[in-house]
Formats: sequence, C-alpha cells, structure tokens
Amino acid sequence: MPKETQAYSASDEDDSWFAGQGAGDVATDVALPDGSRLVWERGAMPFVAGREQLLSFALRDASGAVLDVEPYLGMAAHVMVASFDHSVFAHLHPSGSISMAALQKFTATGSSLDAHASHAMAPQSSAIQIPYAFPTAGTYRVWVQLRRSGLVHTAAFDVRVQ
Repeated sequence: MPKETQAYSASDEDDSWFAGQGAGDVATDVALPDGSRLVWERGAMPFVAGREQLLSFALRDASGAVLDVEPYLGMAAHVMVASFDHSVFAHLHPSGSISMAALQKFTATGSSLDAHASHAMAPQSSAIQIPYAFPTAGTYRVWVQLRRSGLVHTAAFDVRVQ
C-alpha cells in the first residue's frame, strides 16, 4: 500500500508535491494528498527493451472514476523516465515529446511561433497515454506530474524492463 502524504500548500502555482511511490515492481497506484489516486494502468504484458508500449496513467477518485486534470506547463501531464544506472533519462508528454534543442531550432529567434504552442491543452480527462520504448533492460523509475484543483502532484513508480 502506498505511503499517505501530509497536506501541503503551494507557494507558487507551478510548485509540485511529491506524493511518494508505489513499493516494488508491481505497484500500480499512489495515494495523493487530496484523496485521489494516480493509477498506472500497466496491463499484463511485461515491459521489454526496444518494444514500444503505452505508458497509461489515470487520476481516479475513491470510487475509481477518472478525474479531470488542468494544464500544467501547457500539458495534461509530464512523465520522466530514468534508469537506475543513470544511463537513461527521458522527459515525455502525452501530445508528443521533442528535445529542447530541436524545439529551439524550429522556433528560432524572430519566429512568430510560440515554442510551447504545440503543447497547449484545455482541461481534460486524466486518462494519459504516452508511447515509449525503454531502450535497455534494467530497472527504471517513472515520475508522473499533473495538476488538479490548482495543485501539482508528482508520483513515482518503479518498473523492471526485460
């Protein structure tokens, strides 16, 4: 059972609170301070290096209903993936991920394009799906950040990739 967290108040609208992590390789949900739960809907298929699979998450209330989320830095969620051996780090978004260097190249100085316009979203269901292929076998930590009721929540999950 995930560890419960204490109440908090943000000093800035983009402050995040780390809610904790599920224990072990089979954890699928983390309790958040507002009583909701962030659920990793992992399915039965094991994660295998080099095979693209969906990272699927949902914020749910006590009855299991999917809750709406608010934009956080223009996105429905932010997901970070890091290997325990520190050889892999990825920052992912539901609407697609692009390196900051590439984003800067496409929105060069003087461009009328907003560098983050493609990431903008309206409030939506927290049913988040992000395609990702873990590059190597090993153990990874997956952090998920999303905003609900003006508060940014962060939860972490561990996964072993074959």
